[in-house]
Amino acid sequence: MAKNTCLFASAFVLLYVYASGLVRGADGDGPAPGIEAAALPLSRVTVADDRCAAAPGAAAKDAGREGGRGETAGEAGNRDSDGSGGASGGSAGGEESRGADGGEGGKGANRAGSGTGAGAGGKTRGGDEAGSEKPRHPDEGRSGNSGHAAGGNAGIPHVHLAWSIPFVTLLLAIALMPFINRHWWERHFHHVAISLGAVAAAAYLIFYGGPATIDGHAVSNYGLHRMLEAIKEYFGFIVLIGSLFVVSGGILIDVEASGTPVVNTFILMFGAVLSNFFGTTGASMLLIRPYLRINKGSIRPYHVVFFIFVVSNVGGALTPIGDPPLFLGYMKGVPFMWTLERAWPMWGLALAVILSVFFLLETRRARSSGGRMMLGPEAEEGIRFRLLGIRNFFFLGMILLAVFITPESMAAFGLPHLPFMREVTMLLAAFLSYRYSPRRALQANEFTFAPIREVAWLFAGIFLAMVPALDYLQVNAAKMGVQSPGQFFWWVGALSSFLDNAPTYLSYLTTAFGLAGIHLAPANMQQFIEKAAIAVRDSSGQIVAQVECWKHLLAISVASVFFGANTYIGNGPNFMVKSIAEASGVETPGFFGYMFKYSIPILIPTYLAIWFVFFRT
Repeated sequence: MAKNTCLFASAFVLLYVYASGLVRGADGDGPAPGIEAAALPLSRVTVADDRCAAAPGAAAKDAGREGGRGETAGEAGNRDSDGSGGASGGSAGGEESRGADGGEGGKGANRAGSGTGAGAGGKTRGGDEAGSEKPRHPDEGRSGNSGHAAGGNAGIPHVHLAWSIPFVTLLLAIALMPFINRHWWERHFHHVAISLGAVAAAAYLIFYGGPATIDGHAVSNYGLHRMLEAIKEYFGFIVLIGSLFVVSGGILIDVEASGTPVVNTFILMFGAVLSNFFGTTGASMLLIRPYLRINKGSIRPYHVVFFIFVVSNVGGALTPIGDPPLFLGYMKGVPFMWTLERAWPMWGLALAVILSVFFLLETRRARSSGGRMMLGPEAEEGIRFRLLGIRNFFFLGMILLAVFITPESMAAFGLPHLPFMREVTMLLAAFLSYRYSPRRALQANEFTFAPIREVAWLFAGIFLAMVPALDYLQVNAAKMGVQSPGQFFWWVGALSSFLDNAPTYLSYLTTAFGLAGIHLAPANMQQFIEKAAIAVRDSSGQIVAQVECWKHLLAISVASVFFGANTYIGNGPNFMVKSIAEASGVETPGFFGYMFKYSIPILIPTYLAIWFVFFRT
């Protein structure tokens, strides 16, 4: 079987490289990145409009000509990430940008602070000394691309969408292989995940190994830098998930009661509130075992699904602790209580609809069982509560506090920040918890490391394979015509259902700042929330509405959290809850069964209602 897996991976690599060779630029006259142009430096491969560039001098001349037409900073800067040629677009403040032959590419990337490269009213001096003109499109000259508009990421390559094939293939394998050949999949899922992740990693190392500029910092090898960054993010993710899994496994919450509709609905509601204090991952790991135990003997697949809906996703939409995108927003300057003050109506409406559907299903189940849904013989003695492993709450607190260990937070207290200090703290808490947890608690929870091993292998492949998709989004988000809060809501939501919601949140937040003509930085967040507005235009370029920017931020925040419930991979705790439930002998729906039987018919109408009431503008 291992030999077959290797043959499968090798065949996929050969097929994929061949398929990539057939991909051409948008105009059909250039080779695909990484085929004939593979030997060229990165700055000559990644250009505006996804076309391969000529020599730096020619690129500089082209950039000078384009600058006169109000080209955006992101587009002009992309021609030459090493500064050998090209010009940035005119800045919002009318600043000059020079793009003469061999000149300073991307130098004037909006020192005025807007980071948007607004061409209208700006003066551009290119190779031909062209004068200023209005942008050719209402959005052109307003924001280059989502990654560039705010950070000067002028060297991010234009990764072709075809490089996302390994990621799509891995998603399909997770969805279909348990039905095609469960035995083979259980033995070799880790081989498949790592092989597909390795294809994406190899593509970056081979085809995108040139220099680049990321957030103003030059890197000599973009492909290596990007993959090391993905590995670092994966390490932080799996350490957080794993440490919470271990610590919660040593806490026994034993409630001897019937899993009645009222009790189960209350547990989910309690978990939704708890998610904002312990995070969706912490609350999920803490409550899933007692939730399964209460319903032992009468549990159905929908019990696990609704737990994922409420506790692992929607519940954590009110505080930065609740879900990673909100914490990322907090680090970018969003006030700690802002999401709670603005998002509670959406949170309340979503939970009201979801829990009402759950209660109806539970009521029907209760009636079908004659109204008798007892956990076991001991339940007839009345409701009893027992808690073991109280000291593990201390270790749980260690992990939650470790989330806030960043260079900025340590500097605020005058303390040094060591590499991986956060992860080391979490691993220490997990080790001490496992070492000193009551054996009775671990045994009663049927604790094993099998669920975390499965999650670790699958997400190792996912984190590597989804890099091309994230980079494509980073470069092209602003080109998708997203302007209104409603459009942000659906775009961010759709992508957060399958991609990591944290970078999706950041990409579209950057796009929103670009549309407002503001540089994304903590110092500018208050201006964005309180004063700025975004002009929404129709297809002809006419302004049809001026929308306050805080509505865009709210749409991005709510969508990135809520839509993670749409799939098993939409948020970290989802697959973890599924694995724990299956390890306890509970039947759970497959990947597509989860979507088509539950999330699409239940969640999508709920989100439509939220959009109609709050984000229709």
